[in-house]
Amino acid sequence: MVIFNVKDELGDSRRLELSCDAAAKVPYLQTTMSTQIGTKAAQYEIILPKGCSSEAVVSLVKRVDTGDLDLRTHWIATGAKAVILISTADFLMLQDLIPELVKHCRHVMKSSNEAKHLLTSRVTHPDVMALVKELRKGPLAERMTLTQAKSTARTMQDSAATSAVYSTKAQVLLQWLRHNGPQEVEGVIAEFSSTTYFSVSAWGHVSQLKTGAADFAGGLVKIAKEKPSCFAACAKGLFPVIMGSRTVAHPFLDCVVKAFLDGPLLTSMQVETLLTHVINEAWVVNGIGPLLPSVVTACEPDAKDMLCAFLCRSAFLPRIISVELLETISLTDRALLVSSLVATKGVFPDTVAIFIKNAIEKGEL
Repeated sequence: MVIFNVKDELGDSRRLELSCDAAAKVPYLQTTMSTQIGTKAAQYEIILPKGCSSEAVVSLVKRVDTGDLDLRTHWIATGAKAVILISTADFLMLQDLIPELVKHCRHVMKSSNEAKHLLTSRVTHPDVMALVKELRKGPLAERMTLTQAKSTARTMQDSAATSAVYSTKAQVLLQWLRHNGPQEVEGVIAEFSSTTYFSVSAWGHVSQLKTGAADFAGGLVKIAKEKPSCFAACAKGLFPVIMGSRTVAHPFLDCVVKAFLDGPLLTSMQVETLLTHVINEAWVVNGIGPLLPSVVTACEPDAKDMLCAFLCRSAFLPRIISVELLETISLTDRALLVSSLVATKGVFPDTVAIFIKNAIEKGEL
């Protein structure tokens, strides 16, 4: 057992009693033990630099040693706390943990003042520098009003706008959405429609994807993943009700769904939110079914179970079921999905029927 007496600039002192194995998981503590001479009880004194806190040290050590999730609650309450947490992690040389901290703290860090504090802390991790660049939003996002942002969203639906004008409006709007809270984001995205992304014929059918619309959608996906509180609003805005050609809409659907699947695994809440907006007549027709196996593989374990439960309740199950989906899920979820499928009146593919028959004969169902 080793003891670390940690003191920060505000005079807050904390006593950490750790096993040698636990201390060795924190590079700075490991270095301290190997380079300093402790007291008779193997005690080490640690004086933290400006911008770090003893309380943050305790939370970070607990996170590294036991996987404690306290970081996701207490330490993301305010932007100031988030800055302290990241600075302390850098001091403790916990470089592998910083991407996780940036992800969980992102939605409370909104101002250029927090960017200045991060720069002052001299943390040079690439994820932190990317966050600093994003937070330094400049005068445009500072001065644009909610009314102006809503008006911009509406004018992006103008079919007469040139590609250059559309792309510029899209870039401005993404800049504004990235630096505002969930209520403001939801208010602006409520203005979106199919004509935000597509040119529409006189009969109301989509005719072509606007130039720059895919990049705009990709920017919205990035905001949704960086700001959990805005995830639902962004998901809703990305899947408007549409009518028309699959050849036009499916590439857009494919691009957006795959963008959501890139990066960390999706949580159950995120998956349910996504499915709520894409399991409808418009997007079933335009090919959401073939994308579902990819969604399954990109889910956390609880999210996979939730996804299957959601599909079991869906009236569109016969139209989106596939052999690939059944092969991707667990045997238990497969049995649940098949039970719901055969109880519906809908007609499902022969390939699925044969797969189920064979699985029963093999004793797998």
